[in-house]
Amino acid sequence: MPLVRVSIRKGQTPAFRAAIGEGIHRAMVGTIDVPANDRFQIFSEHAADALIYDPGYLGIERGGGFLVIQITLNTAARSRRSGRSTAASPTTSPLTRACGARTF
Repeated sequence: MPLVRVSIRKGQTPAFRAAIGEGIHRAMVGTIDVPANDRFQIFSEHAADALIYDPGYLGIERGGGFLVIQITLNTAARSRRSGRSTAASPTTSPLTRACGARTF
């Protein structure tokens, strides 16, 4: 059972949260064999001054839409294939299309 925590800036719409959650879940189902009904996500909203980040670290521009995604899972229970990163997978494109989030 992967547990996903997403930290976002206050004031995002329910549709934005739903798009983020759906994109993350699709990426996990497609890359690390998470069952389709194994979905546990926690969204936390934070004031702008509570999400601290460098807006240009490693030459990557970050703006007010910055968010943090944390995924906790038991890798010992998964196949060798599951070691691939969901962020590096092309299946994260639904996340990008749904809400414009860039993955690194």
